Amino acid sequence: RGSRSLLLKVLRGGRAMANRSKASWGCIVHRETEIERTEGWQQTPKQFLLHHDDGVYSCFRTIHDKVYDWKNHLNRMVLGTYKSQNSAISDSYKSTTEYQTSFSRVGDEFVKNLRVGIQTFRKTFTGSEEMRIYSLLKAPGKPLHQLSDSELSENCWLYIQPLPNLKDREVIVQVKKYERESPEIKSLDWIRAKTELEQNLPSECEECLLAGGESQMELYEGLSSNFYVIQDGVLRIAPEGTILLGTIMTLVLEACEKLHIPIIREVPTLEQIETWNGCFISSTSRLVLPVNKITFPDHPVIADREYKEQCQQIVAIKDFVQAQLEEHSTEILPKQ
Repeated sequence: RGSRSLLLKVLRGGRAMANRSKASWGCIVHRETEIERTEGWQQTPKQFLLHHDDGVYSCFRTIHDKVYDWKNHLNRMVLGTYKSQNSAISDSYKSTTEYQTSFSRVGDEFVKNLRVGIQTFRKTFTGSEEMRIYSLLKAPGKPLHQLSDSELSENCWLYIQPLPNLKDREVIVQVKKYERESPEIKSLDWIRAKTELEQNLPSECEECLLAGGESQMELYEGLSSNFYVIQDGVLRIAPEGTILLGTIMTLVLEACEKLHIPIIREVPTLEQIETWNGCFISSTSRLVLPVNKITFPDHPVIADREYKEQCQQIVAIKDFVQAQLEEHSTEILPKQ
C-alpha cells in the first residue's frame, strides 16, 4: 500500500511538473530563427508584445499544424498597419496594387517564420497538442509596399506557445464600464490600455466584458473576445464597425446561417438581460465558450446572472464551429 501511495505521488508530481513546463514554454521566431528567451520581455506573449513600441498584432491557433483563418489574420495586420499610418484609408484599399503586393510579401515572410516555429514546437510536443500563435507586424517608418526585403523581414515577429485547455470548467465573466477607441485595429496601444482591466480581473473570471454607450449599459465585446447573446431565439451581436471582427466570429455567423438562427446586428443591452436565453464569448483559443455566470461590480443595481441550463442554440453553434475548424485552415508546412 505504501509503495502504491508513493507511486501515485510521483505520477501526480510528474504531471504537475509537465503542466508547469507546458505553461511556461514559448518560442520567439524572427528572421527565420528561433530567439533564445533569456530576457524578461521574452517570457510571456504580453511582455513580448509590449516590448515593441508600435505595431499591429494578431492571435491565432493551429489545427493539425494548419493555421486557422490565416488570410484574415494576415489582412488584420496588413490593413491595420496601413490604417494606423493613414486614417483616411478604408477597406477598399485592399483592391489596390500596393496593398496586394504588401499582402503577398508580408504573408511570405510570416510563413517562413511559421514553418520554423511549428517545427520547433513539434520537437517538444506531440501531434495532439495545438499552438496559440501571436504575430506582430511592427510599425515601419514608411508604407509597407516601400520596404526592402530586409526591412520587411525585420518587422515580422512570432511568439508561439501551447494552446491552453479550457474544457470542463465554470465560465464566469465580469462586466466593467469602458469605452474602447479604434475597435477595428488590434494595436499595441490597445494591449497597453487594457492592462489595468486585466490586472484587476478576479482570478476566477475568464473574461471582462466592456460596457459602453451613453448609459454604459451596452455590451460590445470582451478584452480578448467577441460577445454574443441569444435572446428570444435570436443571436444578437454589436454592429460592424463598433467591434473587431474576430476570426471565430466569422464561423459563428456562418453557423447561425446554416442552423437557421436569426441574427440581429444590435448591441446587447443590460436593460434586457432578463430576456436573455444565454450568452457566450468566442476567440482564437476559446472557440465558442458558453457563459455560466456574469457579475456586475460597476453596476450595483444589477444582480449577478447565472445560466444553469444549457442554451440549445449555443450548443449547436459550438458544435458547428468545432467541426469546421480544419476546413477553414491553411497548410503551412511544405508537403512531404
